[in-house]
Amino acid sequence: MAKRFGDALVGSPEVPMGKDRIVAVGFLTDADLRLLGERFDRYFPVEQEDVFADLIAELDKVEAIPFEKGVSIQRKSDR
Repeated sequence: MAKRFGDALVGSPEVPMGKDRIVAVGFLTDADLRLLGERFDRYFPVEQEDVFADLIAELDKVEAIPFEKGVSIQRKSDR
């Protein structure tokens, strides 16, 4: 079932992605959204907080190390 968030219908094929490609995915708090302001309207609220628990646990096992014009993702060493 689709829900309306701002001007977008979320969870429906009616939401056009256009030609924009996704370049980032993030986990934001309500405070983050307030800081980003009203113009940031392409977010999808998560009702169940633990739905990403496995993903976050795996992300906690790696670190991003600055490298030239990007980053290198490596498994964290036991220190």
